[in-house]
Amino acid sequence: MGERRCRCAIWVHGNVKGKLVRTSLKTRNWEVGQERLREMEMSGRERAIGISVEDACDRFMDYQRSRNLRASSLAKYDLLVRELKFEFRGPLEAVTLPFLREYQSSWKLCPESRLYKLSRLRTFFRFCVENGWLRENPAKSLARPVFVKKPAVPFSTEEMEKILWATEVYPDSPKGRREKVSAFVLVLRYTGLRIGDVVALRKEHVNNGKLCLQTAKTGTGVWIPLKDELRAALDRLETSAGYFFYSGDGTLKSAISSWSRTMRTLFRLAGVTGHPHQFRHYFSVDLLSKGVPIEDVAALLGHSSSLVTARYYNAYVKVRQDRLEAEIEKAWKIS
Repeated sequence: MGERRCRCAIWVHGNVKGKLVRTSLKTRNWEVGQERLREMEMSGRERAIGISVEDACDRFMDYQRSRNLRASSLAKYDLLVRELKFEFRGPLEAVTLPFLREYQSSWKLCPESRLYKLSRLRTFFRFCVENGWLRENPAKSLARPVFVKKPAVPFSTEEMEKILWATEVYPDSPKGRREKVSAFVLVLRYTGLRIGDVVALRKEHVNNGKLCLQTAKTGTGVWIPLKDELRAALDRLETSAGYFFYSGDGTLKSAISSWSRTMRTLFRLAGVTGHPHQFRHYFSVDLLSKGVPIEDVAALLGHSSSLVTARYYNAYVKVRQDRLEAEIEKAWKIS
């Protein structure tokens, strides 16, 4: 827009995302040209001069909320974007690989948690690329932490016996607490459910001697026949607001935390070092060691694929182990 008196069409000349742009505004009117230039700048602002990190984070969170994710997943994404807003202030394009490497080196997390956080970070920048705010994902080149994933460790038979004994001497205060703790442990032991799903277990989930529910983590349907001992324990419980182990007061998250503390008390009483998730491992390993196919165990655990189950429990698959032992013995005889 160099010369107002020129009767030629007004042109604009400049850089957009590093590319030279030279185009006509298709008008000879100065005021109209300025208005069209402002419209071009506003409509292409995110591509031309860069959206801010804060705006990108806000839009990313709006999108994640629209996906109806679990509260725990949203909380992890929310923590990430709050950190990004604090670490990187200004245009999104200024967030380069060197800056991200420095940010990654500041994480005070175990290797497995670092891996999950890296995955969320890459998800954020992939979202930015898909929206046209960045040309490429700068987090894609960040190195993955190297670590050996710990194998699933179930309770031993002796430890399980100690825990069941501890439920019989657990303090019965208030009245009925001991019976509820005993039933809680039996559900963990004979269903393989995660502690959060057990806390959220409702009376309507138990029908005709079977437990039927959608797991909170994957949303996968789980149908498990209940052992007579467990069914009788649940029948004896008084429910509150339709729940077996949750009063309905406060948040479900706080109830899960409360039951986690109860389990720690129970383990101390039993003289066992453990975690509630080990009941799930015990349930899985017990079935696999008795020859139940890994595909069926995957269905009972609510896994989306038997590959997920195999990642944790391959070493406990009885059929495979028996076959390997037979092949090795055959090889020894040949030699």
